[in-house]
Amino acid sequence: MEGRLGMKLRYRITACALLLLAAALCASYTARDLGLTPAAQTAAQPAPVRSAAPERFELCEKNGCVAVIDPAVGAPVVTDIELGTLREADRRLVEAGISVSSREELLALLEDLGS
Repeated sequence: MEGRLGMKLRYRITACALLLLAAALCASYTARDLGLTPAAQTAAQPAPVRSAAPERFELCEKNGCVAVIDPAVGAPVVTDIELGTLREADRRLVEAGISVSSREELLALLEDLGS
């Protein structure tokens, strides 16, 4: 009986070792694909920088809320920021239309208006 138990233990140890080896191989391939290894960092080529046209967005009023006009989309995208919650000066600016030159500036302005 002891010989059988010893044999089962050897099989279990061998199976665990094979699983650990497979896990280590998967982890090394994943690290290489994510660029976490030095070899992958030297082999990676920087992406070419495209000179795209500058982004332009327009903030306006639509159905009592602040809306964003993105030229790429065409139609205004209505936010959940209600004009009634804005200060009078901000409300007048939005009603007149605010031109924004970058996505970062747009997000900062929307965050400011929403708070």
